[in-house]
Amino acid sequence: MPEFDKILPVAKQHRKFDFEDSVFSDWKQDNPKIIEQALAHDAQYWKMFKMTKDVELCKSIMNLVRSNWETFNEIWLGLLADGGDYPSLSQYYFRKFCK
Repeated sequence: MPEFDKILPVAKQHRKFDFEDSVFSDWKQDNPKIIEQALAHDAQYWKMFKMTKDVELCKSIMNLVRSNWETFNEIWLGLLADGGDYPSLSQYYFRKFCK
């Protein structure tokens, strides 16, 4: 074997993810308070309140969204990860998801 053709030892690296030392350390897990704040913020931009004046219907829709918020949020994040341009989502990716 030529002198310049040496086999270098390969050291295995054992990596451990430490949440507190990562770029995600400021990330806040969803809790009921954060979900309620997000829902109230998002509801400001809904057109539902312009489409109907029925207060009971609006309350039932809000309760439906509130009870399924975690599922909707997971879908939203998955769609964005698939190719959305955060925080917007193009019609192409939405249609792709619906198919």
